Amino acid sequence: MDSTAKHDGKVLAGLVLIFVAFASIIPDIGFRITTMGFVWTLYRFVIPASLVFAFVLCEGKSLVKKSSMTFYMTMFMGFWVIYGIVLLLISRYSDKHAGFIELLALANGFFVFVIIGMIGITEDGFQKISKAIVFSLNALLVLAFFEIITARHLPTSFFYDTKANAYNGMSPHAATGFLYNVNDFSAMITCLFPVVLVCWRSKLRWITILAIMAVNMVNDSTSCNLAIIACLMFYFITNDKIGQGRRFIRKALVIGVALVGAFIVLFGQSILGGRNDILGALSRQVTNLKNSNGSLWKRVTIYKDSVSAFIGSKGIGLGPSSFTPYFTKHPSASNLANPHAVLVEILFEYGIIIFVWYVGMMVAIFKKALHCYNSDKNRDNKKQFMMIMMIVIVYIFVGFAPSAFLGYAYQWLILALCCIRLDITKNRRIEYA
Repeated sequence: MDSTAKHDGKVLAGLVLIFVAFASIIPDIGFRITTMGFVWTLYRFVIPASLVFAFVLCEGKSLVKKSSMTFYMTMFMGFWVIYGIVLLLISRYSDKHAGFIELLALANGFFVFVIIGMIGITEDGFQKISKAIVFSLNALLVLAFFEIITARHLPTSFFYDTKANAYNGMSPHAATGFLYNVNDFSAMITCLFPVVLVCWRSKLRWITILAIMAVNMVNDSTSCNLAIIACLMFYFITNDKIGQGRRFIRKALVIGVALVGAFIVLFGQSILGGRNDILGALSRQVTNLKNSNGSLWKRVTIYKDSVSAFIGSKGIGLGPSSFTPYFTKHPSASNLANPHAVLVEILFEYGIIIFVWYVGMMVAIFKKALHCYNSDKNRDNKKQFMMIMMIVIVYIFVGFAPSAFLGYAYQWLILALCCIRLDITKNRRIEYA
C-alpha cells in the first residue's frame, strides 16, 4: 500500500470513528452497560475506542509536531483532565459520580485531539471532514423539523422525562435532536454554522442557515441567533476584502439573511413558536435589574457569588460538578444553581490556571487565524481562516447560553480541526521557506 492510499485509509477511518462519537447517534439505545452506577453509552465509549484504533493505524507514531498548536492544545486537555481528577479527590463539594462523568467528557475531548494528531490530516482530509460536518448538520436539521412538526422525540430527549416536562411546562413542539434539552441542541447546531457558511459552496447553504435560525427561534435560543447574526456581519465585512470580482447579488444575500434574522430576533414575535422578542425582553430585564429581580439580575448575582466562591477556594477551583452542590449548601440570593456561562463554570470548578489557559488558547486560535487571513493570498484559504475566527465568536455567544456546553465532545472536535488547519498552514510555510 503506497503512502497516499495509507493516508486516505487513515482519513476515512478517522471520519467514521470521530463522527460516530461526534454525533452520538441515539446514545442510550443499543449500547448501554452499567458498571458500579456508571452508565457506559455509545457516546462515552466510542472515542476511547477510536483512540486505540487510530493508534493501531498509525503504528503508535503521532504525526503532530511538538511546536504545533494541536500539540499544545492536546497537552492542555491532558493537564486539564489530570488536574480535574486531583480536584475531584480533594473537593468537599464535587459530586463524585457527576464529576467523574464530566471528567470523562473532558477526556473525550483530549482523545479527539490525540486522534486528530495521530491521523495526520492534510488539507484534503480537512475538506472531507468539513463536508461530513455539513452533511451531519443537515441531517440534524431534518430531525429537528420532524420533532417540531410532530412533537415526537428520541428517547434521549428532555421531553421523554415526564417529570421534567411537567415541571417546566414546555411545549413538545421543539427540537432536542439526540441531546437532552433544547439549549444544548441549539448550541450544537450554532457551533457548526460557520463550517456550513464557509465550506459549503452551494447556494443551498443559505436555506440551511435560515433553518438553523428557525430552530433556534422555536427553542427560544436568542443568544445562538445573535451569534449567527454577528458572524454573518463579520463574514460580509471580511469577505468584501477577499476579491473585487464578487457579484453584488451574493453580497446582498449575506446582508439580507443577516437583516431578516436581526429583524425577527430584535423586533418580531416568532411565528415559529418563540416567546419573546429580544428588545422587549432587554427592556424588561433592565427594569427588573434595578428592582433586584428578573433573569438578568439572577445571572449577575450568581456570577458575583461564583467569583466570591472562587476567591474562597484560593483560586484552585472547587472541583468538577461542584457548582450545584455548592450553591445547594450555600444558596445564592438568585436561587440559581447553574452557572449559565461556560467561563464562569470553568473559573469556579477548575480555578485560575485552567481558566487563563482556556481563554489564552481561544485568543491564540483567533489571533493566529487573523494573522493567516491577512498574510495568505489564496482566496479559499482566507475563507477557512475566516471560518476559524467565526467559530471563536460563536463559542463566546454560546458560552453564555444555559446549556451543558462543557460536557459535549463535539466542541473539542471543532477546535481540533481549527488547530490542525492552522498547523497545516504553518507546516506549508516551513516547507517553502
